[in-house]
Amino acid sequence: MDGMALDGQKVDIPYGTKDWVNRLARKEMPALAHSVQHLGGLTASDEACVAELVKVVLEDPNLTSRIIRIANSAHYNKTGTRTNTISRAISMIGFDTIRSLCISSKVIDALLHDAPNDRLLQVVAQSFHSAMQAKALVARAKSSVQEEVFVSALLYQIGEASFWCYGGDAVTIVDAKMRIPGADKDDVVEEVIGTKFRRLSFGLAKAWRLGDTLLGALQNKPLTAGTGAVRLGHEISVATSEGWDSPKIEILVKKVAKFKKIDEEEALIELIECADKTVELAREWGADKIEDLIPSSADFEIDEYIGNTDSEEESPVGNIEKDPELQLNILRELSLMAGTKIDINLVFNMVLEGLHRGIGLDRALLALKTPGDKNILGRYMIGNLDGDIGKRFNFKINKDNIFGYLFKGCTPFWLSEQEPMETKSLVTSEIKAVLGNGEFFIAPIVVRGRSIGLFYADSRSSGRPLSREQFAAFNHFVQQVNLVLSSQ
Repeated sequence: MDGMALDGQKVDIPYGTKDWVNRLARKEMPALAHSVQHLGGLTASDEACVAELVKVVLEDPNLTSRIIRIANSAHYNKTGTRTNTISRAISMIGFDTIRSLCISSKVIDALLHDAPNDRLLQVVAQSFHSAMQAKALVARAKSSVQEEVFVSALLYQIGEASFWCYGGDAVTIVDAKMRIPGADKDDVVEEVIGTKFRRLSFGLAKAWRLGDTLLGALQNKPLTAGTGAVRLGHEISVATSEGWDSPKIEILVKKVAKFKKIDEEEALIELIECADKTVELAREWGADKIEDLIPSSADFEIDEYIGNTDSEEESPVGNIEKDPELQLNILRELSLMAGTKIDINLVFNMVLEGLHRGIGLDRALLALKTPGDKNILGRYMIGNLDGDIGKRFNFKINKDNIFGYLFKGCTPFWLSEQEPMETKSLVTSEIKAVLGNGEFFIAPIVVRGRSIGLFYADSRSSGRPLSREQFAAFNHFVQQVNLVLSSQ
């Protein structure tokens, strides 16, 4: 295209989808296209394909070490049995998973091989996060479907990523125009290169024969589980990159809850857990250039979000019923975590869910001590959070209140009406102003003899009395989490 100027000089750049696809697919990235096509055509049902996959990995020493490292990571290796061979890795975590890891590795290395600009890094980080979120959305599907969704979501922005990597002079022009206040990204891109990034992605996907799931997602065809997961995964990665407080997050939580047929609170927790896993996997991958660009729980205040979005219409939890099967399942999962590498946030959220949905307590809260053990501060909570206790649970620990009493004895406690006045007076007016009046369970979290925080639970919103059975189950959960944390 004539007429574009760069530093006062006219430059010729491709114009239109066809020209850009030809440049990127045939001139700049033919090796990547061949690798993606070749790997995508391998199937687990063919023994020759399994042997070929092993061969492809072993031909690249860097890819071999990366696949071995990722296969042994906590995210993929659930048994704890380590492997040093690609054949064993395929046996342990599956042909489809190894193949998708290879494709992902090839794509990320091709894009980040040199000195990537900030816009490219942001797109690659979003794509990696999108792939993880999309795969999590179809976690109940068979392995081949999960991995097809993963790769499709990873490549959903391949047009934009390829442009920022290989676009030459056009990159400088588009970047400069996008920095003008009020500039619209899509308008700028179409003005300069004669197409939109999404059309460019579709053109590359078609030229490289990347599969119906990706093509369907890019074309806005009627939703299937796969294309729906790809699009929703992309939406999640874009919204979270704008911050967990983005107005889009609440809408996406509703979409995820509907897609997975779970409640919104659970959907939010799963989004955050998946973001954390994405950061961990990027670290295992050695993709340190994008690690800090992926949002995680460190950037998010769970208590603030739940406090702001919880409502009686959307979360009628006052009369929640216990679920003994869920209770046992969570306790069983916790017992399996002892002695293994854990995600501590996942452990805490599992316990809270067990207290709330498993035992049937209206609300449950985790609070942790601040440095110096002077205060106890609310961190995570679940259930009916009327009164905004998450934000207000911040108390000094001293001998004159229930928290000093709890940490001194380091044993679970049930504050009931039968307690003597001396004990009930430890629930000061300041504490009552936050928690309200009535009975509750409270227990310290003790790691190798040192208390680090507490679990609190009650059934005040429904007004139902607490029971011995509930207190026994509450104690069981706390004992289990103490064992898991002490085994680390």
